Amino acid sequence: MLNKNGFDIQTSRQIKERLKQHALIVRTDPNNSSYGFDHEEFYEFFLGIAIGNNILKNKIQDAKSLLKKSPLPFQASDSVVTRIESQTKSYEDLILKLDLIVKGENQFSYVKENAGNIVIRILSNEEIPNINIKNYELPTNSLLAIELNKITFEECHFQNTSLASSKISNCNFIRCQFDRLEMNHNTSFYSVKLIDCEISTVYDSAKEKGYYEKYSIELFLKGKGIEIKRTNNEPELISIEVIDDEKIELTEKALRRYVRSNTPISEAIFKMRLGPNANLFFRKSSQTC
Repeated sequence: MLNKNGFDIQTSRQIKERLKQHALIVRTDPNNSSYGFDHEEFYEFFLGIAIGNNILKNKIQDAKSLLKKSPLPFQASDSVVTRIESQTKSYEDLILKLDLIVKGENQFSYVKENAGNIVIRILSNEEIPNINIKNYELPTNSLLAIELNKITFEECHFQNTSLASSKISNCNFIRCQFDRLEMNHNTSFYSVKLIDCEISTVYDSAKEKGYYEKYSIELFLKGKGIEIKRTNNEPELISIEVIDDEKIELTEKALRRYVRSNTPISEAIFKMRLGPNANLFFRKSSQTC
Protein backbone atom coordinates (compact mmCIF):
# COMPACT_ATOMS: atom_id res chain seq x y z
CA MET A 1 0.00 0.00 0.00
CA LEU A 2 1.37 3.41 -1.03
CA ASN A 3 0.85 6.76 0.68
CA LYS A 4 -0.01 10.02 -1.12
CA ASN A 5 3.65 10.56 -2.02
CA GLY A 6 3.93 7.17 -3.68
CA PHE A 7 6.02 5.48 -0.96
CA ASP A 8 5.20 2.28 0.86
CA ILE A 9 5.00 2.22 4.67
CA GLN A 10 8.57 0.97 5.22
CA THR A 11 10.11 3.57 2.89
CA SER A 12 8.08 6.38 4.47
CA ARG A 13 9.28 5.35 7.93
CA GLN A 14 12.92 5.31 6.74
CA ILE A 15 12.57 8.79 5.24
CA LYS A 16 11.16 10.20 8.47
CA GLU A 17 13.98 8.66 10.51
CA ARG A 18 16.62 9.93 8.09
CA LEU A 19 15.25 13.47 8.40
CA LYS A 20 15.91 13.40 12.15
CA GLN A 21 19.52 12.38 11.51
CA HIS A 22 20.21 14.75 8.58
CA ALA A 23 23.33 16.88 9.08
CA LEU A 24 21.73 19.99 7.57
CA ILE A 25 18.25 19.73 9.09
CA VAL A 26 17.35 20.32 12.73
CA ARG A 27 14.15 20.34 14.76
CA THR A 28 13.10 23.94 15.29
CA ASP A 29 10.93 23.22 18.33
CA PRO A 30 11.39 20.23 20.66
CA ASN A 31 7.65 20.24 21.39
CA ASN A 32 6.54 19.59 17.80
CA SER A 33 7.77 17.82 14.70
CA SER A 34 8.68 20.85 12.57
CA TYR A 35 12.15 21.01 11.04
CA GLY A 36 14.40 23.74 9.65
CA PHE A 37 17.79 24.17 8.01
CA ASP A 38 20.78 24.08 10.31
CA HIS A 39 22.68 26.67 8.22
CA GLU A 40 21.30 29.98 6.96
CA GLU A 41 23.07 29.57 3.61
CA PHE A 42 21.16 26.38 2.81
CA TYR A 43 17.87 28.00 3.80
CA GLU A 44 18.55 30.96 1.47
CA PHE A 45 19.59 28.66 -1.37
CA PHE A 46 16.44 26.53 -1.23
CA LEU A 47 14.27 29.62 -0.66
CA GLY A 48 15.57 30.93 -3.98
CA ILE A 49 14.87 27.60 -5.66
CA ALA A 50 11.28 27.66 -4.35
CA ILE A 51 10.70 31.23 -5.55
CA GLY A 52 12.20 30.46 -8.95
CA ASN A 53 10.01 27.38 -9.37
CA ASN A 54 6.87 29.33 -8.44
CA ILE A 55 7.69 32.02 -11.00
CA LEU A 56 8.43 29.48 -13.73
CA LYS A 57 5.19 27.60 -12.99
CA ASN A 58 3.20 30.85 -12.92
CA LYS A 59 2.18 30.33 -9.29
CA ILE A 60 1.70 34.05 -8.72
CA GLN A 61 0.24 34.00 -5.20
CA ASP A 62 2.80 31.47 -3.94
CA ALA A 63 5.62 33.62 -5.32
CA LYS A 64 4.12 36.74 -3.74
CA SER A 65 3.86 35.11 -0.33
CA LEU A 66 7.59 34.31 -0.40
CA LEU A 67 8.63 37.71 -1.75
CA LYS A 68 6.59 39.93 0.57
CA LYS A 69 8.25 39.13 3.92
CA SER A 70 11.61 40.94 3.66
CA PRO A 71 14.33 41.93 1.18
CA LEU A 72 15.86 38.82 -0.39
CA PRO A 73 19.37 37.99 0.82
CA PHE A 74 22.03 37.93 -1.88
CA GLN A 75 22.30 34.12 -1.76
CA ALA A 76 18.54 33.73 -2.21
CA SER A 77 18.25 36.19 -5.11
CA ASP A 78 21.29 34.60 -6.76
CA SER A 79 19.61 31.21 -6.42
CA VAL A 80 16.37 32.55 -7.97
CA VAL A 81 18.22 33.95 -10.99
CA THR A 82 20.31 30.81 -11.48
CA ARG A 83 17.22 28.59 -11.29
CA ILE A 84 15.27 30.68 -13.80
CA GLU A 85 18.15 31.00 -16.26
CA SER A 86 18.76 27.25 -16.16
CA GLN A 87 15.13 26.52 -17.07
CA THR A 88 14.14 29.13 -19.66
CA LYS A 89 15.41 31.75 -22.10
CA SER A 90 11.93 33.06 -22.86
CA TYR A 91 12.46 36.35 -21.08
CA GLU A 92 9.42 38.06 -22.60
CA ASP A 93 7.16 35.46 -20.97
CA LEU A 94 9.13 35.72 -17.73
CA ILE A 95 8.63 39.52 -17.59
CA LEU A 96 4.88 39.02 -18.03
CA LYS A 97 4.86 36.70 -15.01
CA LEU A 98 6.85 39.17 -12.91
CA ASP A 99 4.48 41.95 -14.03
CA LEU A 100 1.59 39.95 -12.59
CA ILE A 101 3.49 39.50 -9.33
CA VAL A 102 4.07 43.26 -8.83
CA LYS A 103 0.62 44.29 -10.07
CA GLY A 104 -1.32 46.10 -7.37
CA GLU A 105 1.67 46.40 -5.01
CA ASN A 106 2.57 49.82 -3.60
CA GLN A 107 6.00 51.46 -3.85
CA PHE A 108 7.09 50.30 -0.39
CA SER A 109 6.21 46.66 -0.96
CA TYR A 110 8.98 44.11 -0.60
CA VAL A 111 7.33 42.26 -3.48
CA LYS A 112 8.12 45.10 -5.91
CA GLU A 113 11.65 45.51 -4.56
CA ASN A 114 12.47 41.81 -4.69
CA ALA A 115 10.92 41.40 -8.14
CA GLY A 116 12.93 44.40 -9.32
CA ASN A 117 16.10 42.83 -7.96
CA ILE A 118 15.34 39.59 -9.82
CA VAL A 119 14.45 41.20 -13.14
CA ILE A 120 17.47 43.53 -13.28
CA ARG A 121 19.87 40.67 -12.58
CA ILE A 122 18.26 38.42 -15.18
CA LEU A 123 18.48 41.11 -17.86
CA SER A 124 22.11 41.98 -17.10
CA ASN A 125 24.47 40.99 -19.94
CA GLU A 126 21.51 40.00 -22.12
CA GLU A 127 20.54 41.60 -25.44
CA ILE A 128 16.78 41.27 -25.77
CA PRO A 129 15.08 43.91 -27.96
CA ASN A 130 11.71 45.43 -27.05
CA ILE A 131 11.83 44.54 -23.36
CA ASN A 132 9.83 47.01 -21.27
CA ILE A 133 10.18 47.13 -17.49
CA LYS A 134 7.32 49.17 -16.03
CA ASN A 135 6.44 50.21 -12.48
CA TYR A 136 9.18 48.30 -10.63
CA GLU A 137 11.05 49.21 -7.46
CA LEU A 138 14.79 48.78 -8.03
CA PRO A 139 16.74 48.23 -4.77
CA THR A 140 19.96 49.79 -3.54
CA ASN A 141 22.90 49.37 -5.94
CA SER A 142 20.75 47.64 -8.53
CA LEU A 143 22.83 49.25 -11.31
CA LEU A 144 26.24 48.48 -9.81
CA ALA A 145 28.73 46.72 -12.15
CA ILE A 146 25.99 45.78 -14.60
CA GLU A 147 25.59 45.68 -18.38
CA LEU A 148 22.20 46.57 -19.85
CA ASN A 149 21.34 46.79 -23.54
CA LYS A 150 18.13 47.61 -25.44
CA ILE A 151 15.85 47.85 -22.40
CA THR A 152 13.17 50.45 -21.63
CA PHE A 153 12.41 51.32 -18.02
CA GLU A 154 9.12 53.14 -17.48
CA GLU A 155 7.81 54.68 -14.24
CA CYS A 156 10.39 52.80 -12.17
CA HIS A 157 11.89 53.99 -8.91
CA PHE A 158 15.63 53.47 -8.43
CA GLN A 159 16.92 53.64 -4.88
CA ASN A 160 20.45 54.91 -4.18
CA THR A 161 22.68 53.11 -6.65
CA SER A 162 26.26 53.20 -7.81
CA LEU A 163 27.01 52.74 -11.50
CA ALA A 164 30.69 51.99 -10.96
CA SER A 165 32.01 49.77 -13.77
CA SER A 166 28.54 49.70 -15.37
CA LYS A 167 27.82 49.85 -19.10
CA ILE A 168 24.39 51.04 -20.20
CA SER A 169 23.66 50.97 -23.95
CA ASN A 170 20.60 51.70 -26.09
CA CYS A 171 18.35 52.07 -23.05
CA ASN A 172 15.47 54.48 -22.39
CA PHE A 173 14.31 55.62 -18.97
CA ILE A 174 10.81 57.14 -19.13
CA ARG A 175 9.28 58.98 -16.13
CA CYS A 176 11.64 57.20 -13.76
CA GLN A 177 12.74 58.49 -10.38
CA PHE A 178 16.34 58.21 -9.18
CA ASP A 179 17.19 58.91 -5.53
CA ARG A 180 20.96 59.07 -6.00
CA LEU A 181 23.26 58.09 -8.85
CA GLU A 182 26.97 57.59 -8.17
CA MET A 183 29.40 57.30 -11.07
CA ASN A 184 33.12 56.94 -11.63
CA HIS A 185 35.49 56.98 -14.61
CA ASN A 186 34.55 53.34 -15.42
CA THR A 187 30.87 54.17 -15.93
CA SER A 188 29.93 54.29 -19.62
CA PHE A 189 26.76 55.22 -21.53
CA TYR A 190 25.93 54.79 -25.19
CA SER A 191 22.68 56.00 -26.74
CA VAL A 192 20.90 56.40 -23.38
CA LYS A 193 17.86 58.66 -22.99
CA LEU A 194 16.26 60.04 -19.84
CA ILE A 195 12.74 61.19 -20.70
CA ASP A 196 10.80 63.18 -18.07
CA CYS A 197 12.90 61.62 -15.30
CA GLU A 198 13.58 63.05 -11.84
CA ILE A 199 17.06 62.74 -10.34
CA SER A 200 17.56 63.95 -6.77
CA THR A 201 21.35 63.70 -6.57
CA VAL A 202 24.30 62.74 -8.74
CA TYR A 203 27.70 62.04 -7.23
CA ASP A 204 30.97 61.87 -9.15
CA SER A 205 33.16 59.59 -7.03
CA ALA A 206 36.20 60.26 -9.23
CA LYS A 207 36.13 63.95 -8.26
CA GLU A 208 34.36 63.42 -4.93
CA LYS A 209 31.78 65.96 -5.99
CA GLY A 210 28.00 65.96 -5.68
CA TYR A 211 25.41 67.66 -7.89
CA TYR A 212 22.10 68.63 -6.31
CA GLU A 213 20.61 71.39 -8.45
CA LYS A 214 18.57 70.36 -11.50
CA TYR A 215 20.57 72.23 -14.12
CA SER A 216 23.93 71.04 -12.73
CA ILE A 217 22.69 67.44 -12.67
CA GLU A 218 21.51 67.55 -16.26
CA LEU A 219 24.69 69.30 -17.42
CA PHE A 220 26.81 66.60 -15.78
CA LEU A 221 24.74 63.77 -17.28
CA LYS A 222 24.89 65.33 -20.74
CA GLY A 223 28.65 65.42 -20.34
CA LYS A 224 28.53 61.67 -19.80
CA GLY A 225 26.75 61.22 -23.14
CA ILE A 226 23.18 60.90 -21.81
CA GLU A 227 20.35 62.57 -23.73
CA ILE A 228 17.89 64.48 -21.54
CA LYS A 229 14.37 65.01 -22.94
CA ARG A 230 11.27 66.76 -21.59
CA THR A 231 7.80 66.25 -23.05
CA ASN A 232 5.71 67.92 -20.34
CA ASN A 233 6.22 71.51 -21.57
CA GLU A 234 8.36 72.54 -18.62
CA PRO A 235 10.15 75.89 -19.03
CA GLU A 236 13.52 75.27 -20.60
CA LEU A 237 16.37 75.53 -18.15
CA ILE A 238 18.41 78.67 -18.70
CA SER A 239 22.03 77.86 -19.41
CA ILE A 240 24.23 79.58 -16.89
CA GLU A 241 27.90 79.27 -16.17
CA VAL A 242 28.49 76.80 -13.37
CA ILE A 243 31.12 78.13 -11.01
CA ASP A 244 32.53 75.67 -8.52
CA ASP A 245 32.60 76.96 -4.96
CA GLU A 246 35.98 75.95 -3.55
CA LYS A 247 34.92 76.44 0.06
CA ILE A 248 31.83 74.23 -0.26
CA GLU A 249 33.68 71.47 -2.10
CA LEU A 250 36.51 71.48 0.44
CA THR A 251 34.06 71.42 3.35
CA GLU A 252 32.15 68.46 1.83
CA LYS A 253 35.40 66.57 1.27
CA ALA A 254 36.53 67.25 4.85
CA LEU A 255 33.20 66.16 6.34
CA ARG A 256 33.20 62.94 4.31
CA ARG A 257 36.50 61.96 5.92
CA TYR A 258 34.75 61.97 9.31
CA VAL A 259 31.54 60.34 8.14
CA ARG A 260 33.36 57.40 6.53
CA SER A 261 35.73 56.80 9.43
CA ASN A 262 34.76 54.85 12.56
CA THR A 263 37.88 55.96 14.40
CA PRO A 264 39.36 59.38 15.27
CA ILE A 265 41.38 61.01 12.48
CA SER A 266 44.66 62.67 13.41
CA GLU A 267 45.63 66.03 11.96
CA ALA A 268 48.40 64.43 9.90
CA ILE A 269 46.05 61.85 8.36
CA PHE A 270 43.43 64.52 7.81
CA LYS A 271 45.89 66.72 5.93
CA MET A 272 47.18 63.78 3.91
CA ARG A 273 43.71 62.80 2.76
CA LEU A 274 42.71 66.35 1.90
CA GLY A 275 45.75 66.68 -0.31
CA PRO A 276 47.09 70.07 -1.47
CA ASN A 277 43.94 71.87 -0.30
CA ALA A 278 44.52 70.95 3.34
CA ASN A 279 46.47 74.13 4.07
CA LEU A 280 43.67 76.22 2.62
CA PHE A 281 41.17 74.46 4.90
CA PHE A 282 43.23 75.00 8.04
CA ARG A 283 44.08 78.57 7.08
CA LYS A 284 40.42 79.41 6.55
CA SER A 285 39.47 77.66 9.77
CA SER A 286 42.05 79.54 11.82
CA GLN A 287 40.91 82.86 10.39
CA THR A 288 37.33 82.02 11.28
CA CYS A 289 38.30 81.12 14.83
